[in-house]
Amino acid sequence: MNFYTLTSNKIKKNIFFTFMLVIFTFFMIDIFLVMYSDLRTTNNSFIEEKSSKIKHFTLNKKLNRDIVFIGSSRTIFHISTKIFKDYDLDIYNFGVSGNFLVDYPTYVKRAIEQKPKNIVISIPINTLYNDITEVKNPFLEDIFFYKHISNKQLFYNSLYYWLKNRHIFLSYSSAIVVKFKLFYDSFEPENKKKVVIHEISKVKSKAEQYDCKVFRRQKINKNKIILKCINGDGILLGSNINKKSEYKENLKNINKKTFKILKELVKIISENKIHPIIVFEPIAHNHYLYESRHVKEWMQNIHYIDLTNFRIEDFFWADNGHLNIEGRKIYSDYLAKYLKNKLR
Repeated sequence: MNFYTLTSNKIKKNIFFTFMLVIFTFFMIDIFLVMYSDLRTTNNSFIEEKSSKIKHFTLNKKLNRDIVFIGSSRTIFHISTKIFKDYDLDIYNFGVSGNFLVDYPTYVKRAIEQKPKNIVISIPINTLYNDITEVKNPFLEDIFFYKHISNKQLFYNSLYYWLKNRHIFLSYSSAIVVKFKLFYDSFEPENKKKVVIHEISKVKSKAEQYDCKVFRRQKINKNKIILKCINGDGILLGSNINKKSEYKENLKNINKKTFKILKELVKIISENKIHPIIVFEPIAHNHYLYESRHVKEWMQNIHYIDLTNFRIEDFFWADNGHLNIEGRKIYSDYLAKYLKNKLR
């Protein structure tokens, strides 16, 4: 009996010790991630993550820029600060990979603080038709925004994820999984990839001189390299795009709750005497079918430009979602020229 009691107590102690060790380990991971993010974020460098990019934007504070671009990876990799400067437009590229319309209230608020003349929000056209139910990386600004527009589902969801993400590791988990996936995919045999491949060596000669100062270079695989620039831009080298598919997605009804998010962001920007502009981003081999007339009816009194069908050849796409360095130049040049003529 005594032997059993001693053994039982020992097991309980071991379980308790293991539990405390796990808690301590996660606590140390949190501290490490906070320190890592803080040390890697300066006025000349950043991690492509929400809080880090916001800090970079704050450290590079400049009042009355011509434009602040807000968007996802399609913004950070598609917008060239240098090309806009060539058109005498002073901009900041506030794009962050993995972010969506639900994340933009925070970016809008931070952008407004620097009082730019214009704020451009970039989204793919299908966003208008999707039902948004989650905010996985909310800041307090996002929570207050969804309370303000009386979207209870997103308010409670964003509050839940905000509390959950007080454990920093969880807020970084998606990015960590993506890193592992990219590493794993790099070992996939090329003969299993149904893609049109253009070796990086073919574009190196055109990319000898980048239009920004690069602080980080990351090779994803032999067909794709990511460059990060001190000014907030990102650049993709290479081309690895899926062959054109006959698949088409019919977009029928614009989602009222999703549109309310966009409309309220536009309203907040306008109320701060800043001009809002919505850009519907280019889609490689666009497979969305929708009524432009229908979009126009909903977007009344909102300055928007629909570039969903903006034609860019396959060679200028790094993958099916993102332009490479050459496509980026084509897109930025077109958009800079358009905005230069349209901005007041």
